[in-house]
Amino acid sequence: MKWFSQIKKKLKYVLGVAAAALLISQVISPAIGINADGPRFNFLPGDQELFRGFNSTRDTQDDDWRDPVDGQAGDVIDGLIYYHNGQVNTTAENTTIKVSMPAQTTNKTAVLSATISADSVAAVSDTLTVNLDQNATLKLVPGSVKWFPNQASNPDINNPTPLPFGQDGSELLSSSGLNIGDINGCWEFAGFVMFQFKTTAKVNPGNLHIEKAVRNISKNETSFVERTSVDQNESVEYKINITNPGESTLEEVTASDGLPSDLTYVDNSLTMTKEDSTTNLDAAGFFASGVSIGSLKVGAENGAVIKFRAKAPSYILVAKSVTNVAYAISGNINVNDEAIVDLKAGVVNIHRSKSAYNDTLKVDATSTPARPGDVIIYTLNTKNTGTIATNFVVSDGIGDVLEESNIVSISNGGIVKDNPEEGNNSKEVIWPEVRIDPGQNVVRKFTVKVMDPLPDNPQNGFHFDDKLFNEYGNTITIIILRPHREPVLSINKVVRNITSNELEFSKSNTAFPGDMLEYKIDFANTGDGPADQVKISDVLPANVALDTSVPAIINLDGTEHVISEDVTKGFIINTLAPGQSGYVRFRVITSANIAAGEQLINTGYLSMGGNTISSTAQTVILTKVVPASTPLPKTGAAAGGVLSLLGSLFAGVNLTYLKQKKLLTKASRKSVN
Repeated sequence: MKWFSQIKKKLKYVLGVAAAALLISQVISPAIGINADGPRFNFLPGDQELFRGFNSTRDTQDDDWRDPVDGQAGDVIDGLIYYHNGQVNTTAENTTIKVSMPAQTTNKTAVLSATISADSVAAVSDTLTVNLDQNATLKLVPGSVKWFPNQASNPDINNPTPLPFGQDGSELLSSSGLNIGDINGCWEFAGFVMFQFKTTAKVNPGNLHIEKAVRNISKNETSFVERTSVDQNESVEYKINITNPGESTLEEVTASDGLPSDLTYVDNSLTMTKEDSTTNLDAAGFFASGVSIGSLKVGAENGAVIKFRAKAPSYILVAKSVTNVAYAISGNINVNDEAIVDLKAGVVNIHRSKSAYNDTLKVDATSTPARPGDVIIYTLNTKNTGTIATNFVVSDGIGDVLEESNIVSISNGGIVKDNPEEGNNSKEVIWPEVRIDPGQNVVRKFTVKVMDPLPDNPQNGFHFDDKLFNEYGNTITIIILRPHREPVLSINKVVRNITSNELEFSKSNTAFPGDMLEYKIDFANTGDGPADQVKISDVLPANVALDTSVPAIINLDGTEHVISEDVTKGFIINTLAPGQSGYVRFRVITSANIAAGEQLINTGYLSMGGNTISSTAQTVILTKVVPASTPLPKTGAAAGGVLSLLGSLFAGVNLTYLKQKKLLTKASRKSVN
C-alpha cells in the first residue's frame, strides 16, 4: 500500500530524532520537572506529533505526514498515531489508543481526535483536521488498522505486528479503544498505530456522476478503458459520461477537462452527444474554466457523452504516465474522474556497417588481396533505425589493422587512441560525439597504407598473420600478399661432462662409466622466412639413459623454460621466425658397465616438412684405475726397497694413461659433425 512505503521514510526521521532526543532528555529533564515516578506519554523533545494524516489517494511518496490534510470527497485518508512512554524503567499498563471520528464533515471539514491512556497514567490527546472540497461522510476502512510496535530500529513496514488480544482494529473507534498492552519506558518501545478512512460525497436529491475512459485509436482499440498506452505520434480518444443518478433535474451543469501538457488536443475533435443530438463544444473553454452542457434529467439515458482526441509527442525520451481528469459541476456538487495514458519511451537502434576499398587497385579490398604499399579506404556507416534521436560516439577497434599498415588520414576530426585492452581494441579510431536523428546515416572514413616492407614478427593467433581484420557491425578481412621468403635452418650438437665439472660444451669429450653428461642442441633460422612446425629430436646411443630427474630446458626468447616433452621422442616448435635462434639442454646417465675405449655418439635432428638436418657429439669412455693396497714404508735400510716399489707402481699408471690418451686422440680424428 502507498502509505506503507510512505511511513518507511518517515520512520527514518522519527527514529533519528528520537535517538538524539534521548540524550538531550537525560540532561534537561531535571530542569523541567518531569516526574520520574510513573509512566508518561509523548513529552520528550524529539517526540513526533501525536496525530498526523496523509492523503493516500492524491499524495505522493515524497509528501510528508501532516496536519491538516486536504483532499476531495471520495479520497482515502490515512491516520498516523505516535506513542512513546518517555519515563525509563516504568511500564504503562493496558495502554489504550482511541480515535474519535465524526460521521460527516461540517462545512467541508472534519476534525478527528486521538487519545493515548493507560492505567494510572495521564491521558494525552491530539487532533487531525481534514479539509475536503465538499461535504462528505467518513467511514473506517475495514482491516486497515495496523500496529508497528518497538520502532527503535528500522522495521519491515510491510510486516505489521498482529493486533494483540484477538482485536480486529474496529476497537480503535469504539468507546473502549484499542488495547496495545503494556508499554515500557524507553525510545526503543515507541511505536505507531495507523488506519484509513474513506470519504464519500453526500448525495443530494439532484446528483452528478461522471465516468471517464480512453482508448488508443492508432492501434484500433475498440473498447474504452481506464488506462491505455501509446507510442510516439499515436493518438487516443477520451470519453466522458456525465449522468444524474439523483431524484430531480440538475440545472446549469458545466464540464471541463485538465488535458496534460504531454498530450496535444486534436483540433475539431471535441463533441457532445446528449439526448440523441451531437454538437461541437468550445475546446478553449472546455480545457480552461469549463463549458455549459445545459441541464441533466434523472437517469443514465439522459446523460451527456463528451468525446475528444489527443496526440502523443513525436519523441518520448522517458517513459511516463499522464493522468487526465474530467470535472462536472452543478451548484455545490462537484465530481471528477480520471483516465491514464502510459507514454512508452521511444527506442534508439543503432545499425553499424563497414566496407573497405583498395584505392591503389581500384577494387573492393575484400575481394582482391592487397600488396605492400597499397592504400585502403575504410568507410563506416552508422544509422539510427530507432524512433528517437541520440548522441553517439563512432569508434572502431583497429589494433590488428595497424600491425601491418599505417594511418594515412581520418575524416571528420577523428583520432587514433590507445586503449589498455589487448587485441583488436588495443588501438581504436574515434570521432567526436554526433547527434543521429531517426533514419539518419552518419558516414566516417579512415585511410591506411599497407606497410612496405611488411614486418617480420612471427604470427601469434590473429596477430601478424598477413591479414587486416576488424569489425564494425560486419567483419572486414583484407588478405595481404607477402613476397615469398624461405627459412634456413641450422643445428649444432655439443656435450659436457657434469660429473667431472666440465664448464664448457664441446663436440667431443671423455667420461668414466656411470658419469652424467649434458647435451646441448643449438638451432637457428638464418633465412628471411619463418620456419613453421619445426621438430627437434635426439637419438641416444646404447648404454646411455635419459636422466628424468633433471627436466629438459629450452631457450627461445632469451629465457630458459622447462619442457615436459621427451626429447628422445621429439617435440614441435610452432614457428621459428627469421633470425630467431635457441637451444635445448638435457642430461643423461652413462652405464657403469661400458667398456673402456667405447665411443658414445649422440645425434640431434632438426626437421621441417620433409627436410631433416642433424649434428653429433661424441664421448670416449676411459678406464677407472684403482691403486693397489701398499703397506706403509719401513724405516731404516728396508725403506729404500719400498720407495723402489712405489716408483714402479706410478710408472705403470702413467703408461696406462698414455695408452688411453693415444686412443682418444685417434678417435677424435674420426669424429664427424
